[in-house]
Amino acid sequence: MGISQPTLSYAVKKLEEELGVPLFESEGRNIRLTVYGKVFKEYGEAGVQQI
Repeated sequence: MGISQPTLSYAVKKLEEELGVPLFESEGRNIRLTVYGKVFKEYGEAGVQQI
């Protein structure tokens, strides 16, 4: 993506705050999408396809 990990983490945190829901949850050292994250991903992919 061409950005540092801390910058990406900050952007994700700000997006979650703006949406008011968590998009990711921690599983040990890994993360996975929450139900909200999966829905957001579907809408994002649909939007990209329309463009």
